[in-house]
Amino acid sequence: MSRRKLQNRLLIAGGSALLLLAAVLAAIQLWLRPAGPPRWDEAAMKPVLSGLLEQVYAAFGQVDEFAIYDGIAAAVSEDLVTPLYLQRRAAQLHEEASGAATEILELHLLEVTPRARTPQGLLVDAVWQVQGRVGHGDHQHIRLNEYAAGLTLDESADGWQLTGFDLDSVQREESEPEFFDGLDLFGDGQ
Repeated sequence: MSRRKLQNRLLIAGGSALLLLAAVLAAIQLWLRPAGPPRWDEAAMKPVLSGLLEQVYAAFGQVDEFAIYDGIAAAVSEDLVTPLYLQRRAAQLHEEASGAATEILELHLLEVTPRARTPQGLLVDAVWQVQGRVGHGDHQHIRLNEYAAGLTLDESADGWQLTGFDLDSVQREESEPEFFDGLDLFGDGQ
């Protein structure tokens, strides 16, 4: 057999071996990868979603712009960070101009209903309440907002994130104003 024929046969055999190796590796990857998107498990997903919402609202409670942005970024996808950050900054500027101050007191996730699976996660309908204290000058009141939204949660190497947010409704309830202790209504020091 000539040297040239031997080289050709070796090249063909080496190429075939590489193709076979690539096919075996692809099969192993498919076998190791979970079949389809994550399975819905309400007991596991409710605390995940609650935790993500709490991270967003904790970020909203920050004053420093970088802390707000970084806090939001820890819970949501890159596509949602800027819109949520700009929404919070606009609210902050409004609060500063009006002399109002808001403090988040509690968040309660009331309902989580699976709607569909996505390639990386889940689409759910969620209802949650946020209770906060709103102060205006010399009085404050408690506000309870209830939100309903379609939320998309995707799992990445870094954990779960909110990747979609479609707000359906907001309901607000406000209590009577509570006057701050020590307010001198009569101006006589009593």
